Amino acid sequence: MIFALLALLAIAFPPLALWARRTGGTHRLIGIAGGSLAMVVALALAMASPALGNRLAGPEGYWGVAPRIVLLGLLSAGLPLIGTPRGSRIDQAEILISRDTRPSG
Repeated sequence: MIFALLALLAIAFPPLALWARRTGGTHRLIGIAGGSLAMVVALALAMASPALGNRLAGPEGYWGVAPRIVLLGLLSAGLPLIGTPRGSRIDQAEILISRDTRPSG
């Protein structure tokens, strides 16, 4: 389940970050990254519950499993989100921006 979250994040976050950077600058990008980080933590806490199929939560208890799943989510999905606003060159990425760089003439 955590890998489905990572796949969704890898597909959805870059276009959302590009839109945020273009329309609102760094301030909006930090807000989007913070909201996405909160979503990662909330989904990791939800995935630790036995209601969503976590079999370890029964024998070890929810609070024994939840911190480890949150740590996994933060290390695998949260670190790229945290690194985006400060060291971002997203507005200069040639792959994401389609500019015609051919010389005219």
